[in-house]
Amino acid sequence: MSLKLTEGIYSNIYSSLYKSIEKNNIESVQVINTFIRKVLSLSIKNESLKQFNEYIDFPNITYYITHSEFAKNNSLEKLYLRFSRNCSMTLKEIIWYNISFHERKHSDDLQKLVVLNDFYYSTYKSFSKLLYYMVKNTDFTQFKFAIEEIEQISDERNTFGLRNQLFYNPHIEIVKKEKIEQEYNIRIQPSNYRRHLLTGIKYWIFFLFNTGKIDASTTLKFISEIKIYYYDPEESLSDILFFRSNQLYGSRYMGWEDWDYTERRSGKVYSPPMPSDWLVLGFLIEQIRGNVFSVNPNKYSKTEIQDSEFLLDRLKHFQSHLVANIDKWKEILNVKNEEELNKKAGELISKIALLKRVNKSQIENEIAGTKLSLEKINSFKESVAETWKSTKFIRNLFDFFNASKLISDDTIKLKNIGQHLFFERAKMMFIDGKNYQEIYGMNDMGSRIARWENDLFFNYIAESEVTTLHNKELVKILDDSISELKNRGFIPSLILIPYGYRYDKNAFVNNPLFVPKTESNIEDKFLKSEFAGKYDNISVFKHSNSNFRNKILVCDLKSTIVLKYKTNDNWEQQHLYIDVKEIDDDEAKKKFDERPDYWSNQEDGIAKLDEKDALILIKTSVIIDYWSTMDFEILDKNACIIGSIVSEQL
Repeated sequence: MSLKLTEGIYSNIYSSLYKSIEKNNIESVQVINTFIRKVLSLSIKNESLKQFNEYIDFPNITYYITHSEFAKNNSLEKLYLRFSRNCSMTLKEIIWYNISFHERKHSDDLQKLVVLNDFYYSTYKSFSKLLYYMVKNTDFTQFKFAIEEIEQISDERNTFGLRNQLFYNPHIEIVKKEKIEQEYNIRIQPSNYRRHLLTGIKYWIFFLFNTGKIDASTTLKFISEIKIYYYDPEESLSDILFFRSNQLYGSRYMGWEDWDYTERRSGKVYSPPMPSDWLVLGFLIEQIRGNVFSVNPNKYSKTEIQDSEFLLDRLKHFQSHLVANIDKWKEILNVKNEEELNKKAGELISKIALLKRVNKSQIENEIAGTKLSLEKINSFKESVAETWKSTKFIRNLFDFFNASKLISDDTIKLKNIGQHLFFERAKMMFIDGKNYQEIYGMNDMGSRIARWENDLFFNYIAESEVTTLHNKELVKILDDSISELKNRGFIPSLILIPYGYRYDKNAFVNNPLFVPKTESNIEDKFLKSEFAGKYDNISVFKHSNSNFRNKILVCDLKSTIVLKYKTNDNWEQQHLYIDVKEIDDDEAKKKFDERPDYWSNQEDGIAKLDEKDALILIKTSVIIDYWSTMDFEILDKNACIIGSIVSEQL
C-alpha cells in the first residue's frame, strides 16, 4: 500500500469508524483498525512523521467512541471489550515491534535515532490520551490492562554504560564527556517518554481527587497500578522541572494542556487546568507519600538548578493548600496529622532550597567577582541628579529669591544632606553582562535628598522662636502677618501654604487681593507646580512638609534666612556627591561579624550559609554615598511669621 493513498482521507476514516461502532459492526471496525495499523507501520518504515501523526491518535479515538456508545447501548459490550483492549495492544506493538524493529537496523546512527524519537514521542502521547480517557470514564479494568501493556515495553537502548561514564567517571575529558552526554540524551528519550506518561497520569489522578471528581478509594485504586521506575533518585525532580519548562515541545507536552475534569459549555470562555500547576501538586503529593528524592547538585543541569527557584514557591503554596485540607488528604498522603505532613513536605522543600541556594551561589559568586561598570555608575549618578533637580523645591525657591550663597571657603563646614548606604545585593545594577539587573526606583535617592533639604529648612524655621499667630481664618492670619511684618520694617516676599489646605473653597480664593496662577504666571519652570498665585502682590507657594501641615509662613525671605551651599566640578551637576563602591574582603568580614546569624540565614531558615558563602553574598552589595553639602543660617527671625490655623481641616 502506498502512503499517497491515505492523503486527505482522515475525515472519511473517522466517519466510517464512528458509524461502524455505532452500528455494532465488529468486522468493519476490524477492517478499519487493520488499515490504520498498516498506515502507521508504513509511516515508520518511510519515516513519514506527518502521516504517522495524522493516524496515531486513532487507537485512543477508537476507545473513546466505543466506550461512549457502549454507555448508551449495552448491546455493544462485545465490541467494546474487544476493541478497548485492542487500543492498548496496538500502541504497545507500534512501539515494541514497528519503531523498535526499524531502530535495530540503525542502532549506531544517532541522527536516525533522533528521527525515531519523534515517533516514540507521538505514540507515548497517544498512550497518554488513552489513559486520560480511561480515568475520565473510571474504567479501571481497561486502565489496568493498558498499564500492564506499557510495563511490557522493554528498553531496547542500552544506556547504562553511557550513564556510568557520564555521572560516575570524574576523570573523563570535557570534550569526551560532552560527546557522551549528547549520545546519552538521544538514546534515553524513549525511556523518558514512557516514564513521563505514567507520571503525568498519576499526578492527574491526584488532581481529580483534589477537585472532588473522584473519591479517595478510587484514587488509591488507580494509582496502585502505576509503577514508575527511576534510574536515579534525582530523576523525579528533573522530571517536574522539565514539565514546568516544557522545553522540548512547548506548552503542549504529552497533550496535557487539553486535559479537563469537567464538561464545558460551548460558547463560554474558560481556562482549563494548567499543567504547570497540577503537575507540581502531584509531585508534592507523591513525595509526601514516600518517594522523597536525593539531591546531588552535580546531577542537575544549570537550567534545572535555575528553574528550582520558581518550583520552590509553588511547592510552598500547595503545601499550605494540603495543610488547610488535611482531613481530606490524610488517607491519600499516608500521614496521621498536620505535623507529619509539614515534616515530610519540609524535607522536600529543604532539598529543593539547597538547589536554589546552589543557583544563587553560582550567580552571587559571579556578581561578587565582576568589576563595577563605570558606564552603569555614571548613568545612575545622572538619574539621581536629574530627579533631585526636578524635586528640590526649597533650593529652587531660594534661587528664585536670590537668597542662596555659594561657600568657597573650605574651612567653613556645612551639612552633608544625604546618606552613607550599605545596599544589600545591589551590585547587580552596576555591572555589565548576563547578571546585570535593574533595580527600579533607585533614582528616588535624588528626591530623597531634596526632601531632606526641604525638611531642614522647615526645622530651622520651627526652632528659631519665630512669632506665631493663631486664628481660624486664613485670610485674617495673612492680613495680620503682612501688617505686622510691614510694621517691623520688612517687605514680605513669600507666603508658603500647605498643599492639603483647601484654599480654593474659602474666603482666600474669593479675596480681591488674591490673583491665581492662571492670571499671574511664574517664569521658573521648576516652581510652576508649587506656585499658587499672588496675595497682596506676594508670591504664594504650596509646600508639603508634614510638620507644617496646619501652618502657613509669611516672610521677607532674604532678610529671614540664607541658604549656604558648596559645589565641586567633580560632583553631579556640581551640587551632588554620588559614589558607588564595591565591598572588599575586609568590609565583608566586618559586616559578617556584626550580624553572623542574619547573613547565615538567607533562605527563610531552610538553607543555611557557611561563612564563605555568606561573605560572597555580602560582596554582592555595594556602598552608596550620596549627598548635597548645604546649610541654613537664620539672619533675622523677626522677618518671618508663622500662622497656625486652629479650627479648619487641612
